[in-house]
Amino acid sequence: MDINTLPPSNDSNIAIYASIDGHSNASGLPSSSGIPIDQSRNPARSLEPSAKFRATMRELQDKLRTKGADRYARLGWFRDFLDELRRDVTDPNALIESLDVVCTKVLNMFPLGERTVAFAYIFAAAQEIPLPNSRTLRDKMIREFNGEYAHLSTDGLPSSLGLPDGSMIALFDEIFSRTIDSPMQDRCEKLPALARRLRSFEWTGDHWVFCGKPYTPKQELITRFDKLLNEMVRLDNTGRAALSTELANQLHLLHCLNRALVLDRYRQLLSWAEALPDVLQAKPRSALGRAIRWLPENERMAAYQQMLGAANQLSIGRSEALSGLPEALIGFTSSVRGQELLRWKDEILPTLAQAADREPVIDAFISAFDGYSEGPHPEAGLVLALDALEGIFDSSIVNMNRLERIILGITSDTNLSFSPETLERVLNLNRQFPPSEQKMHLLNLEAWLEIKMLSRQEKELRPIQTRIQNERSELTPQPLLLHPVPWWSDRRRSDTADQSGNSRRHRSLIDWIRAPLGRRGNNG
Repeated sequence: MDINTLPPSNDSNIAIYASIDGHSNASGLPSSSGIPIDQSRNPARSLEPSAKFRATMRELQDKLRTKGADRYARLGWFRDFLDELRRDVTDPNALIESLDVVCTKVLNMFPLGERTVAFAYIFAAAQEIPLPNSRTLRDKMIREFNGEYAHLSTDGLPSSLGLPDGSMIALFDEIFSRTIDSPMQDRCEKLPALARRLRSFEWTGDHWVFCGKPYTPKQELITRFDKLLNEMVRLDNTGRAALSTELANQLHLLHCLNRALVLDRYRQLLSWAEALPDVLQAKPRSALGRAIRWLPENERMAAYQQMLGAANQLSIGRSEALSGLPEALIGFTSSVRGQELLRWKDEILPTLAQAADREPVIDAFISAFDGYSEGPHPEAGLVLALDALEGIFDSSIVNMNRLERIILGITSDTNLSFSPETLERVLNLNRQFPPSEQKMHLLNLEAWLEIKMLSRQEKELRPIQTRIQNERSELTPQPLLLHPVPWWSDRRRSDTADQSGNSRRHRSLIDWIRAPLGRRGNNG
């Protein structure tokens, strides 16, 4: 049930959930919770909670103590409890005090990660009550559960555990209003985190944006983006660098609404980046370089050339500033992209002599090459990354992640084409990893090749397929003694006919699929 749906009027149950402090405040003094009590309320509403309330809370506490219950079950019980509370209590003051009791007695029963979600549920319920006492309760919650509030401010909630979009946006707005009233150090830390949250599900409506699919973001996104952008003037240089970087990373969220919006915000962020000291410009320029692909088409080349020239002039962080531009190439036409890839190969990469200088550019091309979806450009981008990577490649975790991203980029689309030579280079790098990782990569490549083998590239890719099968068989552990080996697992018999000369049973899956297709073509 939606926690944000206001309950219908139910006057008969007003006194069910009354304040736990009300019976001791006949003198009109503030309650022990710090929340003032409305003296004009009916005395029945200031009585101690009813037996039903105590029984319901005790039942919830017993459930939360259950061993083996997963987080979804515990949080589901808690949301059901809050829904029932809001249905039964229609007096706003009584509801505020009841939420205070729940916060005090139940919230600490959740583990750390779940406590943030439960905190958000109570906080959102209090937000819906249009009384000053509600603000007092929220202030108290932030004081007593500052860690949960900080986590909610920076990371938000996962979509599977989150609140409805309207409540999440209301939470965002309150966190923003509290942040801009805080000291500069807090603003410099929290505003970039809020900018990072603009890509959360409550703004985009779904997760297609991360796959590059069309989507329809909410119009409220523009208002919040501009509010964050307007706060740049109140930050120091470090805060401006961090906030401009995060806002530049979110520019792609606006492009489905109106690309003119992207251009205007891009120019504002660029002016802020240019005003920073050289030592702080690299990260914002890298993020702005990636955003060039979302500009109007007639503006992209000028922005690309300007960013390339400015990055080359930086005395510190030059390679990091350049690392945003490989993704910008995705937004160009095929001919322009081909020219720029040659320029990178002949002019730009040779100037990055140190390994540390090459690494940001390597990662950029690994991330972008599968987006060069026309002609030979995916392979050209991958070759640039491999050329720069082979000199510094080892079996470190960083390079293992890079190789996994390369293989994921290769296998993500069966329409992409790569030469046997390039695939051989990838397999050579793969041999430097432990057997378990090698085998996983080989399985992914083999599955991709099985589909490619149905196309016209069959002959030229056959040696690669054979090498992958051989390397994978070498990594397969030998069976224990006295355990018979079935014919389908015996590599010694996989490529030869049995004693009777019958080779049908040893055909690969692709051969079985292709055989009837070939007979059909011959009969035609």
